[in-house]
Amino acid sequence: MNQTIDIPGHTAFVLPDRDALVSAAAVLQQCEEAVTGCASAVFDEPEPIELLSEVCRDMDCADVLAVTRRVLTRRSDPDPELLRAQLAACLVALRLSHELCSSHAEDYPQARTCSNATVRGIETCRRLLGELSS
Repeated sequence: MNQTIDIPGHTAFVLPDRDALVSAAAVLQQCEEAVTGCASAVFDEPEPIELLSEVCRDMDCADVLAVTRRVLTRRSDPDPELLRAQLAACLVALRLSHELCSSHAEDYPQARTCSNATVRGIETCRRLLGELSS
């Protein structure tokens, strides 16, 4: 059941129910594992230093995903502005990782896995943002 939160100084908002947040956190966890795996796979390449920016982009995404999961599941006096900002940051990180991994998906299975996972993560964050805006 969704919970309406009214915090003084903020517009009341509807927090998605616990099951929706747990489900979203699971998707973001899978995505974090996929982007980390993709970044790690680069070190199997003959010249990994040439792909350092790609590794950093995926690791940045993994870090943002981890923080987003923690913020979503904490559930103690959530601030709607913080939740929206964190989900928006997560969307940016996912989009950047997706752009990178999808360009390599045809040649590398880890990039394909990452590309697919980031699509699911993007869909999840957009859905939650939509629910928070209701």
